[in-house]
Amino acid sequence: MARHIHIFRTELNTDESIAVLKETMNQHPDISRWHLDLEDVDKVLKVETDSLSEACIISLAGENQIFCEVLPD
Repeated sequence: MARHIHIFRTELNTDESIAVLKETMNQHPDISRWHLDLEDVDKVLKVETDSLSEACIISLAGENQIFCEVLPD
């Protein structure tokens, strides 16, 4: 199966929301690796997965009251 890297803009601005995101990403079995760049103005989230679509990741974040959207090229 092909590995995909999805890139999102987020609006993470509290330690609590960052902690929730970390727990969500670390516990999901279909997420191979992920990285959050809080120094970037867009607070960029990169997610590496074999099976999850961008829509699935956005939904997963939304279930935890975390806004993210696909970062345009």
